Amino acid sequence: MNAFYKQPMLLQWIEALLLLILGFYPALLIIEMGFNQPLFYLLLLIYVPIGQFITTPIFRISGIYKYYSPMLLGYMPNDIQIDLHNGGSFDYLFVMTNFKIGIDIRNRILLYHLEGLMNIIKQIENGSIPKSLNIVGTSYFFDKRTLNKTWI
Repeated sequence: MNAFYKQPMLLQWIEALLLLILGFYPALLIIEMGFNQPLFYLLLLIYVPIGQFITTPIFRISGIYKYYSPMLLGYMPNDIQIDLHNGGSFDYLFVMTNFKIGIDIRNRILLYHLEGLMNIIKQIENGSIPKSLNIVGTSYFFDKRTLNKTWI
């Protein structure tokens, strides 16, 4: 699991709130500056990935994200549907730094996805998730070009 979430819960909350506060300041600044100079709004294209990075800890702690493995999360899971997503840049920073870019990291991510799917299956089998649950997800690994490659 992500090393960040192995810290004491109070420390996680403090760090997540600090990230959130410090991270929203640039967004407010861009919006305020953009009011007078609309070209500043282009900075939002740079800010969006930063915003996703800074919100991951608070989303996880508050239950908006539920992790089924270090790189597979459900967005707002409930008894009706789980919307599965790959871990975000925050997770890549804390989980994937020990793997080489390329085949090594791709295989590790796929293993984490399988691990997460197995955890979901176990939870369905033990009754903590209803059998009628809809599981929704999109894989960005598999496009036409990727599917036509030969994997060794």
